[in-house]
Amino acid sequence: MNYQVYFQKASLKSFLSVQILVAFALLIAILFESALANFDLFLFGTPFLTFTIFFILSLYYPAALPLTSIFIITILHDVFISSLYHSQTFAIILSLIIIKRLISFPEQRDFMEIWQGFGIAMAIMVGAQALLFMVWELSLVNFQGLFFQFGISMLFYPFIHAVTMRLSQIFVDMAN
Repeated sequence: MNYQVYFQKASLKSFLSVQILVAFALLIAILFESALANFDLFLFGTPFLTFTIFFILSLYYPAALPLTSIFIITILHDVFISSLYHSQTFAIILSLIIIKRLISFPEQRDFMEIWQGFGIAMAIMVGAQALLFMVWELSLVNFQGLFFQFGISMLFYPFIHAVTMRLSQIFVDMAN
């Protein structure tokens, strides 16, 4: 029996291994986001951490985050956290598709333009989610909670952007 095969380094050259690694990291982010919901500071709602990571990865590394992964992870996110009748899956996919049309070549943009694009994408997502909820329930949404989530997510964006870009650079270096 050839035991050298078992002790070779794993190859990160394939997109599938990177996609599985990203999906696993996003599942951990979902659990972290649900843990944040237990703090009194986030009484009205937790920041959209997973959406922030979706936004960054879909702009800079679209091959690492296929649409099927987004769909599966957002369904799990809806099951764990969402209280707006599982409308977040549709809202996230819709906003990411629209923002892909608006921001092309993110490497040529400065950080403020990307942050502004994130604000637009999140406004699309929150608006679509609130609209779906209002049509489904025939009642108004707690707009104070949605504005709080929007604002706190906008404040956390630079930190999450820096951490995500650094981790992605580490994974790219490991793959090479």
